[in-house]
Amino acid sequence: MSNVKTGFVSVSPEVILYYEDTGEGTPIVFVHEFGGDYRSWGTRHVIFPDLPG
Repeated sequence: MSNVKTGFVSVSPEVILYYEDTGEGTPIVFVHEFGGDYRSWGTRHVIFPDLPG
């Protein structure tokens, strides 16, 4: 991956989220299972077709 922006955002005093921002277009949020972390997603390439409706 090139041009990857990473960081942390605090959503409450007890919760700090890690994020990675890369690519173009509408953002997509991936949520891992309990006990996992961002590595659960590995280096997947996800393609979503732009379907009408």
